[in-house]
Amino acid sequence: MLFAHLGFRLMAEYMDRCPRLKVIASNTTGIPHIDAIAAEMRGVAVAHYDEQIFLDTDYSTAEHTVGLMLAAARRLPAAHAAGMFRSWDRKRWEVLE
Repeated sequence: MLFAHLGFRLMAEYMDRCPRLKVIASNTTGIPHIDAIAAEMRGVAVAHYDEQIFLDTDYSTAEHTVGLMLAAARRLPAAHAAGMFRSWDRKRWEVLE
């Protein structure tokens, strides 16, 4: 297996030097940096993010980071637990803005 990022051009000449290569993986939506025809001719599978359905349900790391920052700032896990165990005290969860 070989991981090919955008900065690495993986052409037929390189594949010729890797006769046991079975899989090329890339974390990109397109594969202009990989000679897909050469890979197919050599029986090498190319895995990348090519499914639009998958991308529609995949959230970016930045969105998760912002969500975690908000949860930490607002103490959401502790507030949720207080609500679940019926120990809610409104004053305890007031936040300075």
